[in-house]
Amino acid sequence: VINAGRFDGIMGVLLPILAVKKLHQKKTKLPFHIECVAFADEEGVRFPTALMGPQVLAGTFQMKDIQFKDSKGISIQQALNNFGGNHRKLNQLKRSKKSIIGFVETHIEQGPVLEKKKLPLGIVTGIAGISRFNLSVKGYSSHAGTTPVNYRKDSLLGLNEINLICENIAKKNDDVIITIGEIHNKPNVPNAIPSESNAVLEFRSINNKK
Repeated sequence: VINAGRFDGIMGVLLPILAVKKLHQKKTKLPFHIECVAFADEEGVRFPTALMGPQVLAGTFQMKDIQFKDSKGISIQQALNNFGGNHRKLNQLKRSKKSIIGFVETHIEQGPVLEKKKLPLGIVTGIAGISRFNLSVKGYSSHAGTTPVNYRKDSLLGLNEINLICENIAKKNDDVIITIGEIHNKPNVPNAIPSESNAVLEFRSINNKK
């Protein structure tokens, strides 16, 4: 995640590797096998899908989704092959539930809560579901210097009002987070009133009823 913290993702991979290294150094024998697994793009930022790694391990990944493309037109299949992967072997990665005792994920905290409360460690008590919606607000573009405010149909102002409504909803519900983090504005010049504003509206909550 861009600007989510210096060790986002990296620390979650390094910690289990260091833990296994320590077990080897102490010559500790365990009654089960340990495997370190690293996933990428789990929140679906580059491609229009999420949790690809866990889906592959669970055997629920739809192979047709491998043709999904990023903003530059590169498909998941191309991206895998570009760094030495083999998309043809994805189906071979499915794991049997009977062979797994448990799964532990270590992660830095990307937010300020533990720091604010001066706590060194937190334990996850719920997993938030994510829903994303494409939002398009239409207005009318005209000259910024000659169109009085009362006569304007500014799409970006409309989008801003929606954003404030979402903020108020989230403030009234402790287990709901709403974010508009991606905005594309037209014509996107300083001397014209926006005629169209497109955004991605993201909801997160650990409560399915919210």
